[in-house]
Amino acid sequence: MKSYFDTIHHHRIRGYLGYFISDKIVLRLIWKFLRSGILDKDIYIETTKGARQGGPLSPILANVYLNMLDRELEKRGHRFVRYADDFVIYVKSRRAAERVMEGVKEFIEKDLQLTINEEKSQICGATKATFLGFNIQNLMGK
Repeated sequence: MKSYFDTIHHHRIRGYLGYFISDKIVLRLIWKFLRSGILDKDIYIETTKGARQGGPLSPILANVYLNMLDRELEKRGHRFVRYADDFVIYVKSRRAAERVMEGVKEFIEKDLQLTINEEKSQICGATKATFLGFNIQNLMGK
């Protein structure tokens, strides 16, 4: 996803968190974290969207927010791997990959209101893909 942590929708994540967490104190604490703002050279900038990347809460918020994507992919019968905002979907053919890419892009942009990173997104064979620094190799033919 393109600039995922910069564009996460605060009110939407708040609603999703309310589904998973019943403790109002924890929800308020997370809300304060999201709305805490940024201090840039003694100038306070209010944050109305996004979540700071690199903190311990960011991957959790990504997993909660993108849980809807996981459910949609499962509903469509896709095999996939996702960590935070990075994911790989495995299909059997290039034609299926193109169809899945189009459908998933539409779901992400329309339903989740996020943007796909066109530069990083690709269609390739499983042994050609690198996911989070790892790739699958077929050593049986060597």
